[in-house]
Amino acid sequence: MKTTKPSSITETSNSLTNNIDIVSPEGIVRLLRQSDAQLFSGYEHYESLYDERVLESIYQLSMRFLTCMNEYLKDLETKKNIHSPRVVFSGCGTSGRVSFFCAQNYNECMEYHFGKGKKIHCFSQTISGSESALVKPIESAEDNSTQGIQDLKQVFGDYNHTKTFVGITCGLSAPYVAGQLDELLQQKKQHPEDKTTISLVGFNPLECARVVPMENWHRNPSVTFKSVSDELFAQSQVDGSNIIIVNPVVGPEPITGSTRMKGGSATKIILDACFSLAVMSKITTCTDRKQLIEWLFHMIQSFELSYRNTYDRTELIGAKNGGISTIVQRAAKSLQSNGRLLYIGCNNSGAVGFIDASECLPTYGTPLSQVRGYVDGGWDALYKEENSKRGQEMREKGNEFKFTFEDFENDVIKTLTGSDVVVFTVIEGDLELEELNKMFKLYGLVRERMCSCSWIYISASSYSLYDVNPMLPDNFREDITKVLKDEDLLLVVNLSFSSVVPVLNGYAEYSLKLILNVISTGAHVLKGMTFGNRMINLRVSNDKLYRRSIDIIRDISNVDYDAAEQCLLRSIYQDQDIPTGAGIGQHISRGAGIDKVVPVALLLASKACETVDDAVQILYQQPVVRSVIMNKNK
Repeated sequence: MKTTKPSSITETSNSLTNNIDIVSPEGIVRLLRQSDAQLFSGYEHYESLYDERVLESIYQLSMRFLTCMNEYLKDLETKKNIHSPRVVFSGCGTSGRVSFFCAQNYNECMEYHFGKGKKIHCFSQTISGSESALVKPIESAEDNSTQGIQDLKQVFGDYNHTKTFVGITCGLSAPYVAGQLDELLQQKKQHPEDKTTISLVGFNPLECARVVPMENWHRNPSVTFKSVSDELFAQSQVDGSNIIIVNPVVGPEPITGSTRMKGGSATKIILDACFSLAVMSKITTCTDRKQLIEWLFHMIQSFELSYRNTYDRTELIGAKNGGISTIVQRAAKSLQSNGRLLYIGCNNSGAVGFIDASECLPTYGTPLSQVRGYVDGGWDALYKEENSKRGQEMREKGNEFKFTFEDFENDVIKTLTGSDVVVFTVIEGDLELEELNKMFKLYGLVRERMCSCSWIYISASSYSLYDVNPMLPDNFREDITKVLKDEDLLLVVNLSFSSVVPVLNGYAEYSLKLILNVISTGAHVLKGMTFGNRMINLRVSNDKLYRRSIDIIRDISNVDYDAAEQCLLRSIYQDQDIPTGAGIGQHISRGAGIDKVVPVALLLASKACETVDDAVQILYQQPVVRSVIMNKNK
């Protein structure tokens, strides 16, 4: 089968991190710091977050948020259509998880500033695989464009109101999102009076959008993401206020294709900036475009300052030297010993840990139980609803969907051993004393099991860029140092600001995301889960990952595309006959449930093994693929 490799910056290996698997923990942190710098410095000759066209597109999208927020608040006064969201985010994988997190945050922030005690549902989201994908990734759902349209219609409702749709796909590749964008474009053609704003957010240049036809597409079998994005761009030149494309290029990911890292960060920065600017415009009644763009520029700068402070302005208490790398080393030692990496947090700090943990399965093939996040209140905390019916329904799906503090205390603590690492996360100003005491209680119980424990504390000198009152003194540091055991760690990150606007702790959440990404990524790299900066234990569970797997095999083994695909198929079908005429969808259905598909294919392609059975046996004895290949080549 001859297929041309699509050009994609988000799927390109980052030259900065080619040797990330052979450097020290300190070296890993430095390499990730350099890669994250590209979020703001830009990549090669492409536009960055700071470039004029990108800032203008973020500003335009923010003003659409403001229009939708104002109309929703008018309806709130009359209790009309208050359960019909006006801004809908959509994404797959990391994009969907970040979208979910942001939508809940923005509704809560609106309630604080404008709700007058009323519940607000202005922002919502769709995510491929439904909200179950927040816990257990369903990568194949990304390819289901038809389901994307059904999900859109269910949450979007009618088109009689001013609404904004934001489709987010880091690599401009997800059919789930492409189908939604195409549906809305066709709707506009049929109904010129339609007021919906369509926005696309991604981090590849438009010319790098995926050109592979979408399987089972009902309207036109030749439709690709690129054809949809090209039509969006053409329409944006005609109707720039209702078709908005935001696509700064933030460079290749430090672990190739792992868009949970820079892609997820850029998504959060853009959405937070859009919403915060809309809130600031409403609070101050400022409508001056020049002033608003100046504020927007300041917000992006503050995210950059948060990035710098996270890597360079940390204080580690409980160790003679080191920083984030010390926690990375401990987490790696745990995973190498088949121990667990567990995050514990309240409110949004807990949600950030929950998201980081959920992404380790699709990225590294890590069992859900090995890297796990626990949040005080569980689903109620994520949904920001007490005793929510949705939360109860999610818990009924099984133990994997139970992650409250009570679940941790009742089911997990008794199983902890000295091989496990537990990380407690705190954002200053984001939790009450009662919640902090719950964390101290769990810490005491965990210490009885002789686990390695670390605390991450995001501190700030002010709640908000625009809050004139200084932050009230916080006793957390004094309290934690009283109970911190000698062998445990406290990592303090000192930010200038916690948030963009009061209640929305955007900078602090971004800082915590960076740290947890570094810890989980560094631990898996040191465990041997990458070959250079390529993740090789990914599951072949959708079209994107199928093609990424072929690229990994091709590049590492130095074979052509067809040979790489043949080795992948041998691994998927375990040296049995490959069905004649089978399409990629059939290969994915079989390969998604098989472990070590890519590592086995790599050993076949590199001639380190002759058969699949030989490769499986060797990997059982030595799971680090690079070591197997190097030993065979001696």
